[in-house]
Amino acid sequence: MKRAIGKKELLTIVPLSWSTIDRLEKKGEFPKRWHITDNRCAWNIEDIEHWLDERQSAEYYPKT
Repeated sequence: MKRAIGKKELLTIVPLSWSTIDRLEKKGEFPKRWHITDNRCAWNIEDIEHWLDERQSAEYYPKT
C-alpha cells in the first residue's frame, strides 16, 4: 500500500507555496493529486519524494 499525504503534510515536505504547487501541477510539472472523497485529496508520498529527488539531482534553473 502506498502512503498518501494531504495538503497540510505536503506543504511541510515541499518548500513551496500552495499557489506555486497548484500552478506546477496544472502545468504537469508536479505530481497529480487524487481524490479520496469529494472534499479530500491526497498525493502519493513516493511521487512527491521522486519529484524532489529529480529536482535535487538535476541542476534545475527556472526559465527566465
